[in-house]
Amino acid sequence: MIGINMENLQPCEGLEIPKKGVKQRLFQLKITLRGINPPVWRRVVLSSYTSFSKLHELIQEYFSWEGYHLHEFYFPHPKNPRDRVRIMGIIEWDEDVDMSYYHFLANNVRLCDVLSKDQKRVYYLYDFGDNWIHLIQLEKMYPYDERFVGPLCVGGKRAAPPEDSGGPYGFQENLKFLEKLNQESVEGILKWMGKDYDPHKVKEIGIRLSPKKLEGIFGPSL
Repeated sequence: MIGINMENLQPCEGLEIPKKGVKQRLFQLKITLRGINPPVWRRVVLSSYTSFSKLHELIQEYFSWEGYHLHEFYFPHPKNPRDRVRIMGIIEWDEDVDMSYYHFLANNVRLCDVLSKDQKRVYYLYDFGDNWIHLIQLEKMYPYDERFVGPLCVGGKRAAPPEDSGGPYGFQENLKFLEKLNQESVEGILKWMGKDYDPHKVKEIGIRLSPKKLEGIFGPSL
């Protein structure tokens, strides 16, 4: 387990985390991988009390990442947008971590502590080398229903890139190569990417529900 000295976290003035007295809601999030065209995205419905450490696990699952790189969340400070509030992702490696760049730990922050009608965006960075940035947008909020069984991935398009594929630029260059190379070379790249890899297909997780159907199930958004 990592060595964590909580005293090394940076103070974050003017920001209440965790927030007190916040009602539980259902959040509809759209998570889009930046720098890829056509876009790679997933739509998720989950409790607003979900921690950011759990959201990390869900993104890993829904985008078919393998989870062996560092990650963090960040968002602009509500009172000073030029300042970035950083949430450190928890890792299970046996090493000390420099906490001086971070303000909070992912397992201590809930979605409702950050996302609201006034703050609808947060970013998830996975793999500090390839630099995969995911834009997380709060699309809608619904009243919470105790019968809700989730989280649910209810939509999405295109497969996420394979691990260690060079970031957005490197990945798209590899796709261009696939269009031009001969069959032998294509087979070599596909062996590296995974023989079953298809950039046009999304691994089916959960059920597909359009935004209109979601409102029909959960009621009007708040």
